[in-house]
Amino acid sequence: MFVLLQGPRVPTASPRIRWTRRCGSSDAAQDFDKSRSSRGLGKRATAKKVFTTTRRPTQHQAKGHPVPGNVYSSDAALEMSVACAYLELNRFSEAAGFLKLTCDACNQQKNYGLLVQALVACSGLFFSLKSYPEAKEFATRAVELAGTIFSINPGSARYRRCAVHLIPIQIKLRQLDEAMQLCEEAVRSALEYHDVYVQAKCLLYFADISRLRSDHEVAYQSYQASLDSGYPQLRLRALFGIGKSVLKTRPLDGNQDIAQTKALNYYQEALELATSLGCKLDVLRCYRRMAKLHLPTAEDSVSPLQHVQELCDQLQLFCNLCGNLCGLKRSQLIVLGCGHIYHRKCLTENGRVNGKHYCVTCRSLSEDICESFLVLL
Repeated sequence: MFVLLQGPRVPTASPRIRWTRRCGSSDAAQDFDKSRSSRGLGKRATAKKVFTTTRRPTQHQAKGHPVPGNVYSSDAALEMSVACAYLELNRFSEAAGFLKLTCDACNQQKNYGLLVQALVACSGLFFSLKSYPEAKEFATRAVELAGTIFSINPGSARYRRCAVHLIPIQIKLRQLDEAMQLCEEAVRSALEYHDVYVQAKCLLYFADISRLRSDHEVAYQSYQASLDSGYPQLRLRALFGIGKSVLKTRPLDGNQDIAQTKALNYYQEALELATSLGCKLDVLRCYRRMAKLHLPTAEDSVSPLQHVQELCDQLQLFCNLCGNLCGLKRSQLIVLGCGHIYHRKCLTENGRVNGKHYCVTCRSLSEDICESFLVLL
């Protein structure tokens, strides 16, 4: 089992502490915590308008040279920041639109360093929506491109952190041997170069692999160890994994109700964390898991199924051709350049016009972002 190595960290004040020191009020600090994501997104959107209207060629563009991987032009980097902000808020249609702008700008400016990040973000978008073949395609292309512009050696943190994105996709596709091999290689490099973030991710992936191999005791211990990683998103995944492992573990007294109660407690903790992070899709999945346990929530007059219906209406991830929700069940999806999402089987049946799909939502012809992104590489 992997051991999470806690490397030396420089003590720095958190944003909440720094804000409290400036304003001298805990209420103001709480307001800052609640509106941090929305304010940051608003500032990025405002800045996007400014940069769009006042674009100037960078020094490298003016001379006709390609932009190096570590030099980001203002417009492409800004579009990438907005896309990541939308991804964190589970607003996938808006994120897809800004990711397309980012990839187009990176290809025009030969900014391959930022293009790797955009491909990883595209992989994360499809992974969140459970469209794993498309997620693997983007992650594979990102690793291949990173291998050409970054140094491929155990000490290259940028290449190592890019390659580790393939592991969860392989786990979902049940390619456990390949995922375990990549996980072992990544954790060896991370232990040698004190990369705590990659160590924490590999520990979580090792727990997932153990759970799928029905080694629930090892999986439970690994999930418990990854809870203390210090990364909220990884902690959220660990709580989901612990809930699944508890339900699969047979209790000694044979009372399954105790296991369901324990799993419900972990799902409740995951629900609170997902709510604080603003991840509505994870909140939806928490309520669906709680509804499957058929146990009433503590002091909650609204059933989990009612919460599920409300969140489905808020997320607006319905396929307008079949009416079913995208992202809850494993299925291949198509994200059009206009930002609307459909099931691949639904959109393929309608045919194509000049290589483009007809979007019934905005009534326009738009291209598949998978094809438009990957054909440029």
